Amino acid sequence: MEIIKFIQIISAILLTIFIIAQQRGSGLGSIAGTSSNQVFTSRRGPEKIIFNATVVLLAVFVLSSLIMFIF
Repeated sequence: MEIIKFIQIISAILLTIFIIAQQRGSGLGSIAGTSSNQVFTSRRGPEKIIFNATVVLLAVFVLSSLIMFIF
């Protein structure tokens, strides 16, 4: 059961970081110093990877929460 708690804590921390990294309007381009007045209709490159990782982390967090609830 300790491993489930550890997985839940790590996934919650990473999920928080990845959600903050996805803020609308700022994007990852602002980290590199590019202007934010460009509008993109789809995620590309690192933004797509972070989005997909966020979805996976969300699933891990929800599943670990359900396992903790059941057991």
